[in-house]
Amino acid sequence: MRKLILTAIFASAVLFGAGCDGSSGGNDSAPPAASSTGTADNTKQVCTDAKALGEEYKKKIAEILARAVQKTDEAEMEKVLNEVVPLSKEYKTKFENLGKTANNQQLKDALTVLAKDMDNATADTAGEAAGAAEETLTGICGA
Repeated sequence: MRKLILTAIFASAVLFGAGCDGSSGGNDSAPPAASSTGTADNTKQVCTDAKALGEEYKKKIAEILARAVQKTDEAEMEKVLNEVVPLSKEYKTKFENLGKTANNQQLKDALTVLAKDMDNATADTAGEAAGAAEETLTGICGA
């Protein structure tokens, strides 16, 4: 049963990075500046930073999952999987702080939702929560 859950988490973690594959499509679909007061639009930079954070998170999740799959003892596997929770909380803070810098309201909202989902993540739902929020970011930042 735990191997099935691991597979689902891994698939979700891969989905999290799928929208941030580094393709140049994001440049063409960036929304206009959020402010009419002349503030420079930082959407491209915030999207780039969000992509980098997503890649870091995906890599760390994959490392945890790889170590968990190697465990033959259910208790040891559970112990390793529980490392996902503090990792998700760490990245929750990073995405939350990044969201505070965005001057595009849609991007700010998406990063806030992503941070909230990561804050509520458990070992079983971390990848799934991040994957759902990533879809929102992909819609704003592009592929």
